[in-house]
Amino acid sequence: MFPLVIGLSGKIGVGKTTAGMIIQQRGLADRLLAFGDPVKEEAAWRFGFDLALCYEDKDRIILHQDLPGGAMSVRSILQWWGTDVRRAEDPLYWVQRMEDWLGQMDAERVVIHDVRFREEALWIREVGGRLYRIRPYPEWQPGQEAGHRSETDLDDWEDWDGVIQPPYQELDLVAQLVAWDLSIEIAK
Repeated sequence: MFPLVIGLSGKIGVGKTTAGMIIQQRGLADRLLAFGDPVKEEAAWRFGFDLALCYEDKDRIILHQDLPGGAMSVRSILQWWGTDVRRAEDPLYWVQRMEDWLGQMDAERVVIHDVRFREEALWIREVGGRLYRIRPYPEWQPGQEAGHRSETDLDDWEDWDGVIQPPYQELDLVAQLVAWDLSIEIAK
């Protein structure tokens, strides 16, 4: 049986991953996943850098002869490889990777904490999933990468099951919204 997919979307740094972890910790999902996980694995392998940099030090500069200009930050590599290379070859590349992964998974509900593109949102709808948008808190500042397509593709998307703008560090409100929408009691 295919799990219920709970998709979280929002700008860089609004707390999508943290909100996803809270949703999982509260018992609303069995697994926390990201469309970006296979991007990270593939790019780290392809350009010979430690996968841990994708999670810990995305601003580290990687030198490699096959990178544009010969050097890029890890974050820029992930955006370039995931969007400009793989997504340009096949807009459904990462969606298909996620669908294959979920098809083999034993889970009732999963949170995908990095829904960034229309194809991803449409796929979540196609499989009967739910979509939530986290709007930036008032003190949020756009980073250097905020103009990249991976940050803007869903800016005009309107088919959300819930939209929330929690105050800074109040991401438990996202879990409460999901619980309310799914009519599930939150584990404390």
